[in-house]
This record gives sequence, structure tokens and C-alpha cells, in this order.
Amino acid sequence: MKLVAVVFILILNLGYSFSQEIVDSFAISKEVVVYFESDSYQIPDSSILAIHALVLETKNIPNFKIKIHAHTDDVGSDSYNKRLSKLRKDAVVDKFIGLGVSDTLINSNYHGEQLRVALGNDKLSRQKNRRAIIQLITPKKYGYIKGHVISEDSNDPIKAEVVLSSKLFENKTLTNDLGHFKILAPLGEFVVLEFVSLNHFIKSEALKVTRDLLVKPMEIPMIVVELGKSFTFENMLFLGNRSRMLRRSERVMYHLNRFMYANPDVCIEIAGHINLPSQPKVKRETAHFELSVARSLEVKDELLKNGISADRLLSKGYGNWYMVYPNANTLEQQEENRRVEIIIMHCDSTVQIQDDSIPFPERYKEVGINRMYNSITVKTDLETAAQTTKDKLILQLKQMKKASLDPTIFTYRELITAYPEIPDIRNK
Repeated sequence: MKLVAVVFILILNLGYSFSQEIVDSFAISKEVVVYFESDSYQIPDSSILAIHALVLETKNIPNFKIKIHAHTDDVGSDSYNKRLSKLRKDAVVDKFIGLGVSDTLINSNYHGEQLRVALGNDKLSRQKNRRAIIQLITPKKYGYIKGHVISEDSNDPIKAEVVLSSKLFENKTLTNDLGHFKILAPLGEFVVLEFVSLNHFIKSEALKVTRDLLVKPMEIPMIVVELGKSFTFENMLFLGNRSRMLRRSERVMYHLNRFMYANPDVCIEIAGHINLPSQPKVKRETAHFELSVARSLEVKDELLKNGISADRLLSKGYGNWYMVYPNANTLEQQEENRRVEIIIMHCDSTVQIQDDSIPFPERYKEVGINRMYNSITVKTDLETAAQTTKDKLILQLKQMKKASLDPTIFTYRELITAYPEIPDIRNK
């Protein structure tokens, strides 16, 4: 069962009244996606269970509606896929009617291969496209969040796009010439407000939509983009001793992509940092410094995957040289030291200056002992491990060499914990 859905509404800024406004409307409260086998319209058993659960939820919901949209992959002719998607749509509709849902409460359509969500021709992409989307539409109260977007340096109004999103709702609008905005939001829910403007860093606000929030207009200052200015995207944070971002940082990468697309003439340095408080500055040849480079490269790779030109990006590591909290003693402070900063650069610099590079940056995605054994990187991978751990590894490697077994198919942890036996290779 997939519980992801988006309601997309455009609200025009025609006027601004700062009184509380509550609106009754409808919203997608749940979404179920049924995935079909190739050339089939039979609903899988797992999806039948999800449909049963959805119908049970409607028992206590007045005035609900069910929307169904059926699709196919790109294998076969357009006319054949149109017929197949209709059969899938009919199968889902019949299932709901068979469970007691009146056909007057069901709105359905079929689209063939025209609205694919994955454009590749590989097996996984086609599987994602063979689907029927079922949406439960229920009554919902909304209110208008109002505010004023200004430049932090001058307090001048800014023309900006305003995007509001929650788990099941998305909405967007534009500020008017005076920087004011008014946007519809689901009452009682947690939402993220994002502000995107040319020549400004993206601003993000996470908040709960309460009646009090709807009364007082928000003031949103945005930072101007200038050469040499650095900016830290809030919550672009990393796991300890790893280059992998925290899950909550995924949205922040989306913000950075939006910023780069909205400002196509801007070039940036991606500065990676680590948390090593109350310690001397690390040297470039250490694993600690390499970790800061790996974090920078991780962000750069994500930008490249999303179509940002490499000529606009420069990756640099700074170890523990510029920690936010040099003497961090709380988990929160240590977390903020593990970060990436964005520095606005002249585009000649991002082309001419060489990126920091390290061998095998992917190994920093995992904690050292959880990485795959690598004879070249073993010293830095286990730099912080106890000597007894390193001794066990040396003895294990000698055993495996005598048995002509390849240690590179195991993690360090598997090699060490198996000693004095040789690790099990049956499932490798």
C-alpha cells in the first residue's frame, strides 16, 4: 500500500484580508496504488487486501468519493494499451462495487501509456507504470496563510514563488508586486512552506496550520545571492562518521536543486564539514578529512543526477577546520557540525579550480566496520577500531589466503566476528 498523494491548487493573489478565513473543501486523504503484472488486469492479492482496508475506512466518513485512474507501460500499441488500461480500471471499480461501495461515489478514468511516471524501458520502470491509482477523497477544512516576503538586506518586497506541502497536500502561489502572498493550507496539519526567488537563497519554514497562524501575517526575509556569501541549508545533515545524509535531509536536497534551477547563472562551492570537537585541525591525509570531502561529493553527485552542470559545481572538504560548535558537547551541536555549506562562486572558479578528490568515496557511506573489505583502504576504514579488532582481521585474512577465499565479498564486521572460523560464503 502506498500512502502518497498530492493535491495541487493554484491560488491567485487578488487581495489580502488579514482576518481568519476557513474554507470547507475536499482533499485526498489516502492513496492506494495497485501494480499489475504485464498484460494483465487481475488485481494482486496484496492489493485486494489494501482495497478492503480502504473500504473499511470509509464506513465512518460522510460524503467521501473514490477516484480511480488506470495506466499501462509502453509495451504494445497505443490502442491496445488504452483497452488494457480500461480493463484494469473496470476491475478495480468492480472490486469496490462488490464490497458495497455505490457506483455513484466512484469517479474513474483510464489513460493507456500516456501518463507514465517512469520513462525508462527497463523492467523496473515498466513495472511502476502498470498501475491503477485509487484515491479516497474526503471533506477537509482549510485556511489561508498570509505573509510578506522581503529581502533580508534591504527590506524591499520580493517577487517569489510560494510552495506549501504536507504529506497529502501541495499548493503554490506567487507573491504580488508588494511581496504579499496568500495560500490555502489544510487546517490542523504540519506543512512546509518554501519560498523561491531569483537571486535569493531558498527559504523554508516548517509549521502547524493553526487558527492563530491564520490571523497574523508572516514576515519572510530572504538572503540575497552574492559572490563569496555562504549559506547553510537547514537540516542538510549527515549520519555520524558517514557521508550519507539523514533521511530528513532529502527534502533539503530538493531545495538545493530548486535553487540551482531557479538561478541558472549561479555557480557554487559545496563545502563539506565533519564533527570532531575539541581536537586539533585534521590533516588532509587523514580519514577525518576524507570524510568531509566525501560529504561534499555526495551532494555534488545528487546535483549531477538531477541535471545540474558540473561546470557550476566545485567540491571541497574542510575537515573540522570550521565547525559551527568547535567544543560541541550536545548531540544537537554535534549534528550541526556534520554539514555541507553552499558558497557562491564566480563560474570561472568552478571550472578552473580542481575538486578535492579521494579514492573510493563510496566507502564513507557506511560505518568503517560495516564497509566491504578493501586492501587499499583498510587502514583508514578501521582507523578508529580497537587493536584487538585489527588483530583478528589480520589472522582471518591469513586463514582465507591459505583457503584461496576472496575476503572482498565480506564486510569487515563479517570477517572479524567469524574468527576463528572462516565466514559462511553460502549466501555471498
